[in-house]
Amino acid sequence: MLHDIGKDVGSESHHIRSCSLAKRFLDDINIPHDEKNLILKCILKHSSRFSGEDNELEVKIVQSADALSILFDSFWQEDCRKKGMKPELLRLFNKAVKKINLDLAKKIAKPRIAQLNKLLSIA
Repeated sequence: MLHDIGKDVGSESHHIRSCSLAKRFLDDINIPHDEKNLILKCILKHSSRFSGEDNELEVKIVQSADALSILFDSFWQEDCRKKGMKPELLRLFNKAVKKINLDLAKKIAKPRIAQLNKLLSIA
């Protein structure tokens, strides 16, 4: 739930801002140190630039879930299409696909990616 809280000022480097904001929140609640560090690592590494690394399963889950959310957010996609932002959608979809690093997530994404490619090619 905390991985995108740093998007309040834009997407660029939001994983770093999100990690910093989440740390302040997590410092105020009583959770084990190791769990807090793993949560912060998941937030920091949910950016696609880290998806090629050999990360912990928890990091891969957050990366894949974040990518799937882009692929399945029909309301946002429709708004982008209405505003003529097809190139931005294609860029984000390609970035999302690269971030999916779990076999089950790939299986979920595959038909949606085909559907979106068809929709964008005629839109």
